[in-house]
Amino acid sequence: MTEPRALGLAPPAKPSALRRHARLAAAVPARADLVLVGDSLAAGWPPDRLPAGAFNFGLPGDRIQTTRWRLRAVDLGPLRPRAALVWVGTNNLRDGDPVAEILAGLAAVGDDLRRLWPGAGLVRVTLPWRAPVPGRPATDRDRLNAGLAGLTGREGDRLLDADALLGTEGAAARHLMADRLHLNAAGYAVMGRALAGLLSPGSGSRPAPGGD
Repeated sequence: MTEPRALGLAPPAKPSALRRHARLAAAVPARADLVLVGDSLAAGWPPDRLPAGAFNFGLPGDRIQTTRWRLRAVDLGPLRPRAALVWVGTNNLRDGDPVAEILAGLAAVGDDLRRLWPGAGLVRVTLPWRAPVPGRPATDRDRLNAGLAGLTGREGDRLLDADALLGTEGAAARHLMADRLHLNAAGYAVMGRALAGLLSPGSGSRPAPGGD
């Protein structure tokens, strides 16, 4: 059987996204305990719902291809975080990329991060319920999340299950903005509490010491 190809590398397509990426590159701190990478779901995470010492490298509009490109375009190695959070893929789903290729791309992102920060714990976040994508069966998101959970288990990473935390369809509405895609303050409050619990000492998460 032919293995699905991993989505490759590509810079952000919009000039506004490139400018925002440049601002993020200029704001990289000397060190960070947690780094977020991904699309607007990651980028929109309020700082007060993140642990102290977090650096948000998320970029609205990111696809897996652009996240991988941006990880190479900036020298992030010195950050040496204890953990990295990955939340990307909803735009690939909207673009019509095959589920198998999205999963292969997400696996490649994990490989990229392990090479960049050996020993850092990896937290993967499933895609929350969103308004239906025209021409795409809703079951594709379910298949993608199931594959992501399997990938996380095989690689010894940690998982934040957005459906379990936020609900789906009608139950998710109270955690989403009017666009039925992006999280509102209540949604990030739920995700923030879950992340704090996952990273807390004794939780069973794998953030290894990232410093001297």
